[in-house]
Amino acid sequence: MPLMPSMPADALVKDVYSINPQTFRHWLHVEEAIMRSPSTFTAGERELMAAYVSRLNSCTYCASSHSEAAVLLGVDPPFT
Repeated sequence: MPLMPSMPADALVKDVYSINPQTFRHWLHVEEAIMRSPSTFTAGERELMAAYVSRLNSCTYCASSHSEAAVLLGVDPPFT
C-alpha cells in the first residue's frame, strides 16, 4: 500500500479493513451485492472484469485474487 504511508509496505486488503471494521463491514455488503447478486453476468465474468480493472490499476494483489476466483468460478484460463 505505498500510497498509504501509515500502512506497512506489505499491507493487504485485510489490513486496511482492520483500521475501521464497522465502516468496512458496510463495504463488504456492497461488494457482495456487486459480485454475487443476480445479474446478466455470471460470477466468473464479474471476477474477470474485476481482475482486468485491478490490472489497469496496477494492483497485483487484487488482480491475482480476482483471476483465481474467476478460474474457480469456471472462466477458462489463460487470460491476460
